[in-house]
Amino acid sequence: MANYVPAGKTSIIKRSDISYQLQTEYAYRPYPRITTTILHEGQVIKKIERRLDNPIESIEEQNRVQDIIQIQHNEVFKLIREDSPIQRSTPIIQPKQTIEHPLEIIQKTIVEEKKAQAQNIPDDIEIIKVTDRKSIQERFSSIPGIEHVYQLDNLGEFKTGTAQKHFRKDFKKTFKIITELLEIFPVLDQDTSYRESGVYEVEKDRLYLVSQGKECYFVSIIPEGTVINYEESIKECVFGLHTY
Repeated sequence: MANYVPAGKTSIIKRSDISYQLQTEYAYRPYPRITTTILHEGQVIKKIERRLDNPIESIEEQNRVQDIIQIQHNEVFKLIREDSPIQRSTPIIQPKQTIEHPLEIIQKTIVEEKKAQAQNIPDDIEIIKVTDRKSIQERFSSIPGIEHVYQLDNLGEFKTGTAQKHFRKDFKKTFKIITELLEIFPVLDQDTSYRESGVYEVEKDRLYLVSQGKECYFVSIIPEGTVINYEESIKECVFGLHTY
């Protein structure tokens, strides 16, 4: 079973002499939600949170949540662009939202928001940069031969029971020593279980363990005949490192 994580959105907006960073992303722990964070010089100014009733369970739901992320990001973007007051505050938590937005309505709203952004932008607003942040799964998909990506927390718990069952079936010996394997990446912060980052080859060209710091992944490979240095490709994919 795939891990359905939609890509987040990041924008940097300059208003007069002040730059704001706007981030909107999906998270499933401790509960499913979409959060938009406004930062100034690395400090959180405000958070807007939209709770979802259930985590994403299918590619269709992932696509719908991706559209909701776009809409929520655009709404907050518009508030900043229109010179609405931005003050430090505690997170604004909206009532729980179910994923019920008809796709055609969402697409229409996105088009309208994009048109609005292109019109009537005040002179003191300069849009410096807008980028899409690809999810780990999207980045891994660029590597030929990737079979599956299993997501775990830093204590060795799989994201879903289905993923755990699948991994246990295919990698019985490794499953028994997951806790020991994780110790390859020492815990740097006991309170958050934040681990040292890196990539470890469990089985050559077959299975790799990846620590991203905040969470871990097992990446299984079925080579497609192309000569690839999978360890280095994974490092580049996750950390943007070229170590050849």
